[in-house]
Amino acid sequence: SSASSFLKIIQFKNTHKNFITFHRNGLLTVFKSQTELKYAVTQEILPKHCSSQVITLAQNPISDKELFLVYSEIGPVLYDVDKEKIVNSCFNFPVTVTAIDCSENYYAVGTTNGCIVIFKFGTFDLSTVHRYQVCNSSIEFVGISQPINKIFFKSHDSIGEIRLDSRKVIIYNSRALPPKRCISTSLGAFIVQRDTHILGIYINGKEMPALLPSDIIDIAVKDAVSGPSSGELGVLLASKEIIFIRYNETDGVKILSSKFSIKAPVSPIALCFSDKQLLLAFDSGNILIHDFETKKTKNASATVNNVKTMRICGEAIFGLCGSGNTLFWSNGEDFK
Repeated sequence: SSASSFLKIIQFKNTHKNFITFHRNGLLTVFKSQTELKYAVTQEILPKHCSSQVITLAQNPISDKELFLVYSEIGPVLYDVDKEKIVNSCFNFPVTVTAIDCSENYYAVGTTNGCIVIFKFGTFDLSTVHRYQVCNSSIEFVGISQPINKIFFKSHDSIGEIRLDSRKVIIYNSRALPPKRCISTSLGAFIVQRDTHILGIYINGKEMPALLPSDIIDIAVKDAVSGPSSGELGVLLASKEIIFIRYNETDGVKILSSKFSIKAPVSPIALCFSDKQLLLAFDSGNILIHDFETKKTKNASATVNNVKTMRICGEAIFGLCGSGNTLFWSNGEDFK
């Protein structure tokens, strides 16, 4: 037996030819029968990277093929009895997820200890999980741009990118003004708000400034056409104006002459737009919907307060409101 004392023994319902013992130091010992009363050790499994105690465990009541364990250092794990190994674990134990984004094939999360962890959809294979220590502070933003093999990120005082093809972490040069918030698109656009009225728009890796005439309330990027070398965005200002910006490698950053002004005695708080529509949420709970093709504008009573963000998905509108934990949906007429 191991130098560590036994914690528990697991016997299986469908077979008595093997059993597993758990030791207080986290070791799993697999015994298999050689004769009716003689058992031999066939496998000893210790959790990787640490000496960790088993706090508790549970058997699957309908199957002998897996066990659920909780370790003191690495948290909950799934043990595959047939493969005789741990096949899945809680990646973020004991830290908290602070940012998340997804693409068609992957999702990425940022944590309080400065890690970004990348997972592949539809698999529990730990070999597909990649972890990057990008800083020592909490991650506030992650954005996957799979066509250019990059993940953008932001912490309290730094921004950068993970290059998925080479698995390198690149920290961008620091500026006099630290980043306040970041926005990215799936095609590779990356925009940083530097001050109350200053944006930094990255064009092929180079940050180009945009000085705005009023404080920024919200930013909306046209996802379908915005990438690393060109794109369009709208900016909602405290002056109740929406200005439009176009950027490309030839002309740099250009603020367009067209504006959208709000004359009503209410305060706009959130902006979203696509090729077809512009959405504007107000502190009164109403949402203004403007159609670029017909040039018609209508008001929709959303009966939701304090809208945080909105997204257009096909013909539907999704958004977060309240303290950020209430999701609403609309088809432009009804809100749920």
